[in-house]
Amino acid sequence: MIEKKIKRFLSLMAFIIVQVIFFASAIHADAMVPELSDKIYIRSYILSSKNNVNVYTSSSLTTRGTSSPKKAYNALIYPEDEIYIYKMDNKSTYVSYPTSTGRKYGYIKTNTITSNNYSQEAKKSSAKITTYKRAGSIVYGSISKGDMVYATAQSGNYTQVVYPVGKMYKMGWIATKNYNQYINTSNASGTIQNGTYKVVSAIDNNYVWDIKSASLEDGANLQIYKDTGNMAQRFTFTRNNEGYYTITSVRSNKVIDVSGGGSANGTNIWQYKPNGSTSQQWKVTDAGSGYYTLVARCNGKAADVAGGVAANGTNVQIYSPNGTVSQKFKLVKVASQQNNNQNLTGRRKAVSYMESMASVAWTPSVSFRHWSYGKKGGNNHIWSSGTTYYGIPYSQTERDTTLEKFQENMSGKTYTGPHSQTTYMGNDCSSAVSFAYQQVYSKFPVTNTTGLYPVKGRTKIVGNYKDYGMTNSKNICSKNGKNTIQNSYKSLQPGDLLLTSNNPHVMMVSETSNGYVKVTHQTTYSSGLHSTWRVNEKWDYNSLYNAKFIPVTMSAW
Repeated sequence: MIEKKIKRFLSLMAFIIVQVIFFASAIHADAMVPELSDKIYIRSYILSSKNNVNVYTSSSLTTRGTSSPKKAYNALIYPEDEIYIYKMDNKSTYVSYPTSTGRKYGYIKTNTITSNNYSQEAKKSSAKITTYKRAGSIVYGSISKGDMVYATAQSGNYTQVVYPVGKMYKMGWIATKNYNQYINTSNASGTIQNGTYKVVSAIDNNYVWDIKSASLEDGANLQIYKDTGNMAQRFTFTRNNEGYYTITSVRSNKVIDVSGGGSANGTNIWQYKPNGSTSQQWKVTDAGSGYYTLVARCNGKAADVAGGVAANGTNVQIYSPNGTVSQKFKLVKVASQQNNNQNLTGRRKAVSYMESMASVAWTPSVSFRHWSYGKKGGNNHIWSSGTTYYGIPYSQTERDTTLEKFQENMSGKTYTGPHSQTTYMGNDCSSAVSFAYQQVYSKFPVTNTTGLYPVKGRTKIVGNYKDYGMTNSKNICSKNGKNTIQNSYKSLQPGDLLLTSNNPHVMMVSETSNGYVKVTHQTTYSSGLHSTWRVNEKWDYNSLYNAKFIPVTMSAW
């Protein structure tokens, strides 16, 4: 008798241990439902109102019945039984269900409760919605406004959802029309996913939305400009519960705003600090062929390229919706930067400053000669009056020009001087990155390329190569070998530098990815860009190594 009691006790303890282990492993549920556990579960009914459901002893669904420390017991779930779901995957679901002697536990086939043909992330409901036990059957309860809802299946005119009820959840059904109107609005026609985009004009896809002069100030103008890839041409769209978007400049963190909340045709659009007003909320409407119109909530009028002219600096205004290409824009998703460094904010600040120096627009008041590699009479280029250029000019004589200093020598968009080849405002590649680093570490000196090698103490190695105390990247690459240097490229982050002694040059990393980086740097003049800068220029690892670039970063990070 004692032996039987011991066996029964051991069997009971084994069952309890199994349940504890199960619940410990059930904290993370399948992506189609919220996280579940022994205390947080989903209440539900099986799909059919007529058929019973078999219960199994394990997730393999091979043996009927439910294990018990005492005896086997009835292993059927009836249509009127409310089950509790603790874990589910595409094949099996672990549940408890009512019996005459209390709730029992076991596995059932997942397809008896859901087809999971509509699995997706949780979305917020904007209204109260009635739920049903089964599609179109008895009322089960309701979704409250603001609830986060998971859609798990769709059948005819009904959608199966999981929604919160206190600390638990219910799995029920709602009318699909209600799901689309009040929950699934991010997938409805004319809306887009939250994220960062460049806004491309339908007039000419080479032109995009742009904050004038990459300004950080309230009231800086929204215009269109040739796509250079800089931060002033990137905008983050964030949708609110009512279906309107806030559009935020990545460069300034200011939002796109209708000047004064005005409604007259031609009212300007600019950036302004966020204030939650309707002049900062925009409706995104599908215009067909991959384009959208953006309509201001404050006046019902559309963002419009003034005069329908695709040219650098053309104003973006509001105007009565008219269906023209002036009011159509393509929203092109921009990949987020891969950067897990704890100094991310500082790194972004350095990169942003580089891009601001690279994108400032200016027009000479008089023509003057471009600095040409130390040649006093260099004639490779003339900065011509009346022509708009982009980025602080290249110079190796007056190479002490911050963005602020350059703008002090401007009247509006006009550069007023000095104009001599040896005195005009300018930078070279190394002084440019020096000023960018000063935005983060004020003591960083304005140095030349040689001064940026790790042996000088201002920078440190990125990756696992050795510099052998040298200031010659070609020799460093040769002594380390291609594999070591290229593996070091994989450790690059935005704000790091790439340095070469082949025609000494330095570039700042703006984005990283697997197998390539994008860089911003001051370099030779491009007549096509009207600039001595390249912004987000793509280099693969082979090209970097062939040019003998080594990766370094500021020691003060």
